[in-house]
Amino acid sequence: MLPDIIVILIFICLCLAAYVFLRYSVVASKLAISSAADGVALGGKQAHARPTSRPSARVSPHLIIDTLNLAHWLRLQDSRSQSSRPLSTEEITSAIDTTAAQLKRRCAGTVVYVLKDQESRLNDAAVRAAYQAAAERNRVHIACAERTDWAQPAPATDNKAHATRGRDDFYMCLQASRYRCAVATEDRLRDFGELRAEVAPFHTVTFVYWRATPERDFIRPASPAYARLRRPCTIGFGALGL
Repeated sequence: MLPDIIVILIFICLCLAAYVFLRYSVVASKLAISSAADGVALGGKQAHARPTSRPSARVSPHLIIDTLNLAHWLRLQDSRSQSSRPLSTEEITSAIDTTAAQLKRRCAGTVVYVLKDQESRLNDAAVRAAYQAAAERNRVHIACAERTDWAQPAPATDNKAHATRGRDDFYMCLQASRYRCAVATEDRLRDFGELRAEVAPFHTVTFVYWRATPERDFIRPASPAYARLRRPCTIGFGALGL
């Protein structure tokens, strides 16, 4: 009688062990499927693999363009045009017209052309209308960093000339951080570490192709809000096939 009871108890234990094993296998399988789904939702990467603050242009679908640098670069590619004269509005919009379609084929997201107003004069209605028209016909964003007539350089430096000239560089770095993408430029941004201290407050006018009224913003580079801004990754125009 006693051996029979022992056999029954052993059989019951084996059944319980088998049940626990099967139950654990099912739960583990569900967790694996859930993790795989999360990875697909994040572009095929693991859920914990968050994008860094300096993503590669090959990863992000967006791109920021150093527009004035691009216009000068295109001028140098033309052996017939080696002038050092300031860029005209026509040259700037022509650079956008020449490159927008090709860049949009490479970038499925938002393409933002960043530039600034001339140092000698403020933008007027005619200049802004030209940028709005260029944004609409090329279906891109054009962001212009414009001086304020009252802004003073930040107190950290006496270099007033640089304080006004660097506003487009600072804004394209800020846009690259917002879009988590690279900047297309031939400039190595070696003075990035000085921009927050040396660039005077400015306002931006962004022309968007799907709306007639431009977006406006005010930027104070010395603000603590930008203390953690990092220099973005850059990619040359030649590498983009331009």
